[in-house]
Amino acid sequence: MHGSRTSSVLKAGQARSMVKLVVTLVDGVVLPDNIFAHTIDYGTVSVAGPAHLIDHRVAKARAIGRLSSAVLPGRYQAVRVPDAKELRQTSLIPVSIEQA
Repeated sequence: MHGSRTSSVLKAGQARSMVKLVVTLVDGVVLPDNIFAHTIDYGTVSVAGPAHLIDHRVAKARAIGRLSSAVLPGRYQAVRVPDAKELRQTSLIPVSIEQA
């Protein structure tokens, strides 16, 4: 998980607690000419496991790079390096998947 340090969800995950995440991936939106027939194609997964906070600046920057590259390969290398303020404002909490 990643996001603002002020997020209550991310604060809860910082205490090395067990967390449960539900993730939805939208594959596409179907927009036929009938307004009542619109649909969204998606997949959902629910996972649970222990979470811990990555707080070391270098480790956090590396993890954000891996996360960004998994979503859009090569993007992290194409943008500027996050500055110290951005890294301080961002929480990064990996979850070890024990149940899915």
